[in-house]
Amino acid sequence: MESQEKTDIEQPPDFLKSFESQIEEINDFKCSFYITSSTPTEACFNAELENKVSDLLSSIKKCPELPKYLQAYLLGKALNLYPKYVKECEEQLTRCIRLNPSFPQALNELGECVWKRSDINGAKKCFLAGLKLNKDDKACLRNLSMAYRHLGGENGERLKNCAESLELAKRAVELDPDDGMSLCACWDTI
Repeated sequence: MESQEKTDIEQPPDFLKSFESQIEEINDFKCSFYITSSTPTEACFNAELENKVSDLLSSIKKCPELPKYLQAYLLGKALNLYPKYVKECEEQLTRCIRLNPSFPQALNELGECVWKRSDINGAKKCFLAGLKLNKDDKACLRNLSMAYRHLGGENGERLKNCAESLELAKRAVELDPDDGMSLCACWDTI
């Protein structure tokens, strides 16, 4: 069963692609709402986001083909679309990792989730764990880069963290020079 679940990640079935596409559409909505909306208020944004995420959560819960770890991952990823920390998001992602500990995307998503509750060290641990599983995960690289920049410390330690941050951001850009997120992470480090 575990080898089957790993195959699902390597060659995602159509329903998984559909959920990932819906998540991407909601992310696009979040990025463009205030530019494209005829009523760009925070209340309208929150209401529309709530509707979109609720519909997505319902669809994920109703999909019987999903292995349990993937369902937990997708539920967590959908809940992570909210701008603020959601406890259920952390619970779902933790459940996913318990069911499939070799899933770097879930560790990255969990890192983003715990960051929202201002646990930078916890987020850093998640990103490092994700990179242990896949040293070429550009999302983990750029998120770890940002985590190093946000870590406190004395001047010497802060300088070391900034240097590490720059190296991680550069590695993310080297993996995919066309990825705007990685380019922004690298630019922010400079």
